[in-house]
Amino acid sequence: KIISCSVYNEGKHFYIEPPSHAALFVRLDNGKTFLCDVGFSNDFLTPLFFELDSIQYATNGFFRLTKTDDQLYYKLERGYLNTDDSISLPTSSTPRTHIIDIDSGRIKWTISYRFPIDFLESSTEIDDFQNVVSNILYSPNVFLNHLTICRLHTYKPNVGAYSIIGKKYYEWIIENGKETRHKYYSISDNENELKTLLKEKFDLTIERKIELVDNRQ
Repeated sequence: KIISCSVYNEGKHFYIEPPSHAALFVRLDNGKTFLCDVGFSNDFLTPLFFELDSIQYATNGFFRLTKTDDQLYYKLERGYLNTDDSISLPTSSTPRTHIIDIDSGRIKWTISYRFPIDFLESSTEIDDFQNVVSNILYSPNVFLNHLTICRLHTYKPNVGAYSIIGKKYYEWIIENGKETRHKYYSISDNENELKTLLKEKFDLTIERKIELVDNRQ
């Protein structure tokens, strides 16, 4: 089930309307339900259990699903362990989400997005987002030979996260739910060097022409 989500603008403290982001509600044959999202920057990297008020550790941070005060929306929040605090986190041989028994006051929460309580009663299709965001190219039948990148993230367990944001490259170390920037630098305009970086850090082999753009413009 596609969920239509309104992203929260942290700087200006409001939800962006109309909804411009899509997540997935997934129900397995055994009845278990999950919130899945592969396109929200570097948020949860493994599916979250669709459970209210439970604190979950999804490989790269803490997350929880709550209701807004008016009870009209579900709200997804990402959390960061408070400075100078520490916790022993569960490990597994493959990336997975764990429910954590921890006082929520030990975590600083930030809002990611919200979606209606009655989302299961609505019918949402990908085409519904066609005209919502002006800077998205909607052309399902067109082959593009020019690729523009404004933001790219990848996460590797036991290593950390790599990001391209605008025209800068970042490396992050993730420990106990905390992200620490390890290094960053401006990316050269040399296209061959960019393709080498994409291959080595993001496992991407791209033959077409590539251009980086600053997404803040």
